[in-house]
Amino acid sequence: MKRLINSLLLIPLFLGFVTSIQAAPPYTVEVYYDEAELPGTLGDGTCQAPSGDCTLRAAIQEITSGSSTGTIILRAGTYSLTVTGDTDEFATDGDLDINDSTAGSIIISGAGANTTIIDASALTNDRVFDIISGNVPSITIRDLTIRGGNPVSGIGGGEGGGLRMRAAGNVTLERVIIANNSATTGTGVGGGIYQSAGTLDLTNGTIVGRVNFSGTVSYGAPNDADFGGGVYLDGGTLNATDASVAANTSTNGGGIYIDGGTLNLTRSTVSGNSAGTGNGGGINVNTGSATIVNSTISGNSASNGSGGGIHNAATTVVRFSTIASNSAATNSGGGVNNSSSFTIDNSALANNATDTCAGTVTSAGYNIEDTNDCGLAGTGDVVSTDPLLLNLAYNGGFNLTHAIPSSSLAVDTGDSATCAGTTANLDQRNYTRPVNGGTSLDCDKGAFEGSGALDLSLAMSQANATISVGQQIIYTHTITNNLGGSGSATTVILVQTMPTSSITSFVSALPSSGSCANDTPSPGQLTCTIPNISLGSSATVEVRVTATGTGAVSSSAQVASLETDTDPINNVGGPINTTISTYGSAIAKDVDTLRHFRDDYLLTNKPGQKFTELYYEYSPPLADEIRKSESLKELVRASLIPLVSVSRLLTDDETTDK
Repeated sequence: MKRLINSLLLIPLFLGFVTSIQAAPPYTVEVYYDEAELPGTLGDGTCQAPSGDCTLRAAIQEITSGSSTGTIILRAGTYSLTVTGDTDEFATDGDLDINDSTAGSIIISGAGANTTIIDASALTNDRVFDIISGNVPSITIRDLTIRGGNPVSGIGGGEGGGLRMRAAGNVTLERVIIANNSATTGTGVGGGIYQSAGTLDLTNGTIVGRVNFSGTVSYGAPNDADFGGGVYLDGGTLNATDASVAANTSTNGGGIYIDGGTLNLTRSTVSGNSAGTGNGGGINVNTGSATIVNSTISGNSASNGSGGGIHNAATTVVRFSTIASNSAATNSGGGVNNSSSFTIDNSALANNATDTCAGTVTSAGYNIEDTNDCGLAGTGDVVSTDPLLLNLAYNGGFNLTHAIPSSSLAVDTGDSATCAGTTANLDQRNYTRPVNGGTSLDCDKGAFEGSGALDLSLAMSQANATISVGQQIIYTHTITNNLGGSGSATTVILVQTMPTSSITSFVSALPSSGSCANDTPSPGQLTCTIPNISLGSSATVEVRVTATGTGAVSSSAQVASLETDTDPINNVGGPINTTISTYGSAIAKDVDTLRHFRDDYLLTNKPGQKFTELYYEYSPPLADEIRKSESLKELVRASLIPLVSVSRLLTDDETTDK
């Protein structure tokens, strides 16, 4: 019997061990430590490390050694690669090799790029992923961060700090952040990504580097390499759609270095990258080709070289794109340096230093340039004209763009025939082209299709609908520049009609940015000016007034900007009505007891709710009459004593005893 009992007690332990072994894909990895598949079990359909758990490394080994199709699901957390070594290319140690001999499809799915992280920094001498076999027709990696790779030596040393792709299949990165990886051996290539074959798709908000979406919201970290800080393309096809390559550093080709193969950059942003002593702060097209459509090349630098935005020594085509605020050495093409074949149309070039273009640029028409450096002379070209680009900011879509105001000469001056094509009929934010923002139904030049209008909305609220004399009325205004408009709202004006000054006194107005002035431009009004609200963002203004007498007061507000508003109805907030109680003053704590009674009893049932509704409807005029008579005030105070006593008992309120 004792032996039987002991055996029964072991059953839960045995079952717990068995359930951690996953018999077939999809494999859900629920541990963060790094351990290879149990020796002798590869290809048996179970994900099992020696510990009994299914680790990320073991799941990859199992799928790539025996399954035709497999999915690996990662929960939120950091998966640190710690099994050092460089003994094979089957993920036994070092980086995570995907080397499938079964022609299956593989999906590795995280819980979100901000929360699911695969980190190779503990390896000290290897990358994160190595895509090796051409037998895998489809590999998808989504919703995670790839970081900490640094392949100094060994197999493929110096190639691809985050991911190396040398397979003939398709690899897709969806909503992936590739950050804080490096390839700096002196000839290291591709700090974030190295590709020499196959088709690699960067989609749906994938970030290579770091992007600041606002002052407080940023994602990722810079990658670093000797060539191609973000990406080094050595062959194959790289499709970057709705992606960002930003803030990466290198000696040559800060964002992307192309030394073979084809780059298709669509609805994407290359920004803030730098090439230390070489060329192509944003993109260096050395050999191969690049096609750039509905994209933004901004804020890149080659301070000691040429081509701050783009350096082209091969073949590059730019269409409906914006090249702005890039810089290079003197007379070396702050925006573009070309020594081969560079064609551009329907694009905007502005604010590049020290010059916009160096070398011969071929115009296919309908461009706008703030200088006259590029020799643009095609149909519809406009030179020496500032397109009035707004600052690089989040204006909708997956990345950062330069919006344009309705006054820009880029509005409605593009080629409508070209715009109607399937490639260009959506702007970088994936908004439909054309939109009539000016005088004609033509596309705008550049990556951003501005309607010339936006939609501001105002939400006005107050902390309490009923207060007593001496307390403050606190109004909160939330002004939102709703997505779908042309860009940032500039010189936003909020005007609040203040409550009557006979029983209130202005205290303060605190905007999240800008300034406020009371009684300007006319008595009884508060005017606040907010310099800028970017598309999709909000600003707030908190206004405080003190109740100095009893009665009912009302306040409302409205908002406007320099731009045309498509929905002025939602620009109005209020009216907000406030009752200033006749009972006592700010130090009369029995008022708090009555508030507790209202909130805990009256508002929790339909009769009480109806009573409260009638009270707020009819009490303001009664309170105004009572305020005029001292005898009525005393009568009301006396009549409220029983109600306060009962309320105190019901709410068990102790505020009057303190």
